[in-house]
Amino acid sequence: RPHLTSPPRLAHCRILLGLTPKQRGHLAGMTRTHLARIEGGGETRPSSALKLAQALGCTLEELTG
Repeated sequence: RPHLTSPPRLAHCRILLGLTPKQRGHLAGMTRTHLARIEGGGETRPSSALKLAQALGCTLEELTG
């Protein structure tokens, strides 16, 4: 089973960029529902967290704190 991580600052970064969950999810190749679950404290695979960081224009370390 792969290690999971939870990006706690995802919603904050997305809001600073003025993007809706749907817009951010689309850029990262995820559904709005998946992104909302992650933003709500759900876990995600490291590869998904990396996609989100790239879509936000930041590093995984910046996103996960």
